[in-house]
Amino acid sequence: MFSIKKWVRLISFIVPIFVFTQDIPWWIDSPPSTDDNIYVGIGQSSTNNPNYSLDAEKNAFRSIALEINAQISGQTRSRITSINDISEREFTNEFIVSTLGTFKGLRKIDDFIDRKNKRYYIYYEYAKKDHQKNIEEAKQRAINLVKEYETLPIDDFVYRLQKLVHTYESLFQVYGEDIFTDVKSRNVNLQSYIPSEIQKLLRQIKLRDTSTIPYKGVYMESMPMELYFLASLQQRGNEDIPIDNLPFVFEFEAGSGDFTYQDVNSREGQVINEVSKITSKIPTQIIRSFVDLKALKRDTKSFPYLDKALDKLSLINTISFKVRVSLVSEDQIFFAVTFSGGFSKPFQDKVRNNFAISFNQNTKFKIVDRMIVQAILDQLGLTEDQLCSQAECDVQVGKKLGVKRMVKINFNYSESSNELEVIFTDTDVNEKTPSKQEPYRIQIKKGRLEGTILSNLDSWVIDFYNKLNPAKINLEANTLDVKVTYKNITDESNVTGVDQDSRKEFQYLPLIDYEFEPGDYEFIFEKDGYESKTRKVTLGANSVCCDPVKLKEKTQFKAFAKSFIFPGSGQRYGSDSRNQYRTKKSLTHTAIGITAAALTVYTWYALSQSQSSYDKSQLDYSRATSVVGIESTRKEAIIANNNLNQSYQTAVAMSALMAIFSMYSGVDAAVTLPKY
Repeated sequence: MFSIKKWVRLISFIVPIFVFTQDIPWWIDSPPSTDDNIYVGIGQSSTNNPNYSLDAEKNAFRSIALEINAQISGQTRSRITSINDISEREFTNEFIVSTLGTFKGLRKIDDFIDRKNKRYYIYYEYAKKDHQKNIEEAKQRAINLVKEYETLPIDDFVYRLQKLVHTYESLFQVYGEDIFTDVKSRNVNLQSYIPSEIQKLLRQIKLRDTSTIPYKGVYMESMPMELYFLASLQQRGNEDIPIDNLPFVFEFEAGSGDFTYQDVNSREGQVINEVSKITSKIPTQIIRSFVDLKALKRDTKSFPYLDKALDKLSLINTISFKVRVSLVSEDQIFFAVTFSGGFSKPFQDKVRNNFAISFNQNTKFKIVDRMIVQAILDQLGLTEDQLCSQAECDVQVGKKLGVKRMVKINFNYSESSNELEVIFTDTDVNEKTPSKQEPYRIQIKKGRLEGTILSNLDSWVIDFYNKLNPAKINLEANTLDVKVTYKNITDESNVTGVDQDSRKEFQYLPLIDYEFEPGDYEFIFEKDGYESKTRKVTLGANSVCCDPVKLKEKTQFKAFAKSFIFPGSGQRYGSDSRNQYRTKKSLTHTAIGITAAALTVYTWYALSQSQSSYDKSQLDYSRATSVVGIESTRKEAIIANNNLNQSYQTAVAMSALMAIFSMYSGVDAAVTLPKY
């Protein structure tokens, strides 16, 4: 009986034999070549490539394309590359390859996976007679389509244009060969007649923007005003005829953004699209629209060079929209101020006027004229003090005023507690609900109510506006899983009555359209195995930040250099969330390093003292005149000399030990640096 282990061993022994004893097909060892009858294409690709079969097939088609290219005249090839603005290499590798995918007759003969070398091979053949047949069929198809085009009624505009586009498709399958046929009793070359005729039809289209209001938008927001124009056929002496079911394409000629609809057709002459998001900060952006000839193709598959050529033809007749783009939303608002508590009428009016000034100076809001507001309120039978508290009522008033948002500011003062509460409420008229409510509370000193309100009014407006219009962070890094810790370091004294949150919080990159309240921030970027980075940024209302973060990998050389110069710093350099023990190790190295440095300094100081003693003893010896004095000073000089030598040896030894330890600390930091 075989055990499971024995079966596993047997299989593991047999499988490699099968893998490495594959019979390699003859067409790989001795590839066939193109002859008078057949184009041969053999392609290969690594099986590590997830699309290896498609890649190998494309390479096989390229082999065939090279052979076909050799049969095309240099003059014709030059004309095609010039018209399509492509290189000779692109013509062979891309242009011809793309057309081969639409032809009949390409036969897959065989394929093979070389498991040992992890390669995939595919073998195609394409009969030259089939290729010539495809060319001739494309020529005849082009001629037949032109004949059909000539028989269509003049008022069937879209269908006639579609016939021409189908003809143009066929022309791309004959590789620039001239095709002559009779059109209206004239012998014409379709290679020049068809693009000319397409442009002739396009020139008959009249595109007209009827809007009298300038187009405006805000960065990273949708454009409130739709893109609208009329498309009609111009008739001499007659009224223009609206065109129905003609496809159009929209694109940013300057700037960038996203459109709500990708497939847009005219409806009774009306063409409508919307910008769902503006993604460029350019102040003046251009959107253009033109007939989408690509949508009229017979083959819906992408053919880049044909698509590019069709767009080039379409650009003869375009309509453009100039869009003014701001970085901050310029919402038109109505604000109302209500009071509860002991506020005089003159002071209420003064506060309202100051708020109007503050909103104009400190925000991008456009304030509705108060005379207009009063007229609307009179119409509704309301005063500003009686303005309803329900959002539905705000919406009713807001729509009457034609504003996007309603801002209500309520003052509530309690004499008993001397506390003032100011509540800002923002209501989006379209959303019909309060989107933001912000309270500000202040303890009032006796007799300072009015002065406190007037001195803090600007800071309240700015703070509330900033919270309505947060900054957006778009942050990426050159590596994955980067932790960013951030803290609001804005001066807390800037806004009275609001608590500034200075807590440190963290996220992981990338951050896309991540909202921050405006203010000053400190960002710390960290990842194990990488040097941390600190960045301070100031975020304004509706601002967009930031440049990508580039973290540097920690290196052994830097770890060595740090600890060699200052023992322990290299170990600290290598510490991270997974190697926190290195912090303790660094403290040990630093303590030893400091101790060694202190001892080294002391030994060199002691050496200097010994040198002074020796110099003094030498001087005394040289000045002695008596036998007793000479002998005495000689002995002192000998002792001083011995002390000097001893001090020197100690200082040198200590310095050497310090250098050795610094070297050891540096090597240790480099060798033990964590690797990820």
